[in-house]
Parts: sequence; C-alpha cells; structure tokens
Amino acid sequence: MFHQIRERRAKLSRFLIISEKPTAAKRIAEALSQHESLSEVKKGQVSYYEFKRGKDTLVVAYALGHLYDLRQTEKGWTYPRLETEWVPKYEVVKKATGIKPIIRLITRLAKEADEFVVATDYDIEGSLIGYLTVKYACGIDPANAKRMIFSSLTAKDLENAYENMSLTLEFPIIEAGQARHEVDWLYGINLTRALTLAIKNTAGWFKIVSTGRVQGPALAFVAKREQDINLFVPIPFWTIMAIGDHDGVKIELEYSRKRIDIKKEADAIGTELQGKQAHVASIEKKKSKTN
Repeated sequence: MFHQIRERRAKLSRFLIISEKPTAAKRIAEALSQHESLSEVKKGQVSYYEFKRGKDTLVVAYALGHLYDLRQTEKGWTYPRLETEWVPKYEVVKKATGIKPIIRLITRLAKEADEFVVATDYDIEGSLIGYLTVKYACGIDPANAKRMIFSSLTAKDLENAYENMSLTLEFPIIEAGQARHEVDWLYGINLTRALTLAIKNTAGWFKIVSTGRVQGPALAFVAKREQDINLFVPIPFWTIMAIGDHDGVKIELEYSRKRIDIKKEADAIGTELQGKQAHVASIEKKKSKTN
C-alpha cells in the first residue's frame, strides 16, 4: 500500500499591533520581544518596532491619540448642522500636521499584515482610537481585528494580554465613544454658531463665542460664583477662645457657641469668664478605625 506523505507547516503570520502612543508602543515591543531581535524602524518623523515572537513577525505601530475627527458633510458656516463623517484629524485641525505621516505609515504596514491587534488603553477613548485606526488607516473590517486587554504596561500584563487576547473588539464601548464625540460635536458646533451669529446679526461684528456640552455649563458655574462673590455682603461675628493653665500646661478651650453676632454680648461673656476656674465635669474616650 502506498502512503502519500505531505509536509505540513504552521502558517506564519505577520501581526500589526496598534498602540495609543509612542511610549506604549515601545513598552509593548520590549515586553513581547523580551528585547530579542527587536529593532526600531524609522520612517521620516515616525517609527515602528519589528521583531520575531516564535515563528510570527510582530510589528508595533502607534497612533498619536485620535488620528480621526468629525467633520460636517454639508458646506457652509451656519446652523443647524447634523450630519458628520470621520476624516483624518489634520483635515479638521490645521495644526495637527504630525498626524499625516503616522496614518500614511500605518496604511503601508497594514498592506503587509495578516492579523490586526488593537492594544490601545482599555477605556472609551482608547477603544474608539483603535477602532477608527483599524477601520480607516488599516482599511479593514474592525470585526476582524483582535484586542489586547491590559491595565498596566508591565511586561507580565502585556505578555498575558497578548497570549490571551480577545478575538473581537469591545463594540459597546466603541459605540459609547462614538456617541459621546457626536454629541460633543452637535452641541459645540451648533451652539457656538448660534451664539456667534446672534452677536453678528445684532451688533454687526464677528467674534467666535465658543461653547459646548461641557464648556457651557462650566462657564455658567464660574459666572454664577463670580456674581455671588461680587454681591456678597460680609456680616461680622465674634468667637471666644479661653486659654487655661493646668499644671503649667497651656490649654486652649472653645466656647460652646461657635459664633456670637453681637459684639456687646461677646464682650460681656469674655468679661464674665476672665480669671474664673474651670471644672471638668466628665471625660469621654472612644476609639475608631479608619481604613
């Protein structure tokens, strides 16, 4: 009988791991490579880490916080504007020039990758950063990405997160992040434009009056406190402290009433107490434990 023998080899994979910031990328690369065969590859102003882990090749790249931001789909500086789209941050924030080379590098690295792993912070913002980077910079369906979950950047935690990575992203957290950004955008853009254009139409001069979901209430709180301070009328009151002497030790005693609103009454109490003997009626002791 003829037996056909076929050679079987484990598939070698190239993993692209996305971290949230450069320092995290370095710690992840050092932990997973154990400093063996680790190299930092520089591409212009940005870089990434590459090394072998077993038979696989691991590439660790980093975002720089949010690489993508919301932008209105309709033209015109007016309100209301309700429809938005995610675009590279440098298209919204002109000063975010450092974002473009990072997106370009991740896009190039993604073309050579077989597996995609999000290793951003495990919170709402980190999860959203990873999701948007995988979807737009890597150009893949986020449902096919995996997730490293860790609470610290220690080597032990990072190795455990890699060996026991989740096979899916945490979409409920991602959706919460998207909703928060969209609500912030809707409040901020529309209310800012409403205030700004109201002043322009009324006074005839243009100056952006910025407000938003968080900024507006915070400014209102500060304004109310400032108003309360300016309108506050100080009312004088008096306190009485007695200094006693027991076996040569000075003892400070507080009068039973915390404040006295009439100076004449305070003077009378002070005069009455002057030179008097104090008698200790009782002593109470108690123990308490505070964690």
